[in-house]
Amino acid sequence: MLPLTPRLEKLKDRLFNVEYHVPGVWYFQDTNILEIIGNEFMLGEPIVIRKAYAHQHISRYLPAVIRPDELIVGRPNQNSVGWGSVLPKYCTKDEHELAARYELDECSLWGHHPPAFDKILNLGVVGVKAEVEEALHAQLNRPDPDPMAIDEYRAMLIALDGLTVFAHRHADEALRLAQSEPDETRRQELLTIYRVCQRVPEHPAETLQEALQAYWFTYAIVNSGGEFIPLGRADQYLYPFYQKDVESGRITREHAIDLLGSFLVKCNERIIIDTKKAENHFSFGLFSQGVVLSEEDAQSRINGTGGFAQRALMWQDNEDINSEANFNYGQSGNDWLMNCMVGGVHPDGSDATNEVSYLLLDIMHSMHLLFPTMGARVHKHTPERFYELLGGIMRYGQGEPIIYNDETIIPGFVEVGIPVEEAREYCSDGCWETLVAGKSHFSYAVE
Repeated sequence: MLPLTPRLEKLKDRLFNVEYHVPGVWYFQDTNILEIIGNEFMLGEPIVIRKAYAHQHISRYLPAVIRPDELIVGRPNQNSVGWGSVLPKYCTKDEHELAARYELDECSLWGHHPPAFDKILNLGVVGVKAEVEEALHAQLNRPDPDPMAIDEYRAMLIALDGLTVFAHRHADEALRLAQSEPDETRRQELLTIYRVCQRVPEHPAETLQEALQAYWFTYAIVNSGGEFIPLGRADQYLYPFYQKDVESGRITREHAIDLLGSFLVKCNERIIIDTKKAENHFSFGLFSQGVVLSEEDAQSRINGTGGFAQRALMWQDNEDINSEANFNYGQSGNDWLMNCMVGGVHPDGSDATNEVSYLLLDIMHSMHLLFPTMGARVHKHTPERFYELLGGIMRYGQGEPIIYNDETIIPGFVEVGIPVEEAREYCSDGCWETLVAGKSHFSYAVE
């Protein structure tokens, strides 16, 4: 077990003795962006554009939070798989009524699919926007431009601008806190956080701290928009930054552990141990497939895969805290489909296990953290040391990390037509299914 640094001891103490006992705040409960003065123009925009403006509203008004001792900052809105989401409304009355006939609302988002987080880390918002703008211009220059494609690209640009706003607001908060911070060490840390948040995710990350911060900001805003998404192959995204920083002497290994631990703590801050304190905002639209075979026959409503009837439960005061109903209520309520994969192979087939693979697992275990749900990829060339770490953690009986066998899964992807280089990049979705990050779209199949 990895010895915890003094900083991680403090962060763990705050997490277990403060954060886990606070029910959290559900922002935007009564927000309708169409009713805000100055937003009248949005009524003339298609729904995808209004949704992008809703994302931008979240980025502008979700509080910028910086906790003591942490090096990675920002907190997503309170939400969960079991307790639902609260989003700014952006649909008209007629759209809401039509959607309700198909058990849909603003929360009808699938999540699950892992985004290409490495693209934000390596290109920054400016680089991703350049790709979107290139595709937009190509569409506009066609003899028959596709209006839906143009609206989609516009929406992407609006949402990406919001991500930059979210980061800059945290930069402002770090600078504000630094002005009155009496401890010189912490003051310098806050000034570093200021510089980091000014740079990323707007620009490509250059250091491990910038990469972790860009990673977390992106997750926080996507998740606050109602998408329950996994973290993908975190060790692969982060190792180049770790390697460069440590080998160049920019940071020590201990400071790298502090940074990785700060990131992992962020993944756990919304857990609510006393689940009877939790607010329940689960709506019929969450995970709905939007399919009603017959409006006259309620039995034909097949959106039960979202589990509304089962998930939208309240704490049962007349039952024991460990009853099946109350256990399931807490288990689904403290879940964000936040899976994370380590290990595996590179696109060329060589072993991809690296120092960050070990550290993420070791820190998770040493801090007794619950999230992200860890998965580990193994294959015939996986180092013996990695197997020993996995076995050492699994003997504690947590059921994690979940083991994925590359020797079986990669050929399965190839068999259904996925190029082998892409198949070797697979990770898990928000549950356990295997997908390729940034190149998969998850949904239940309906026949």
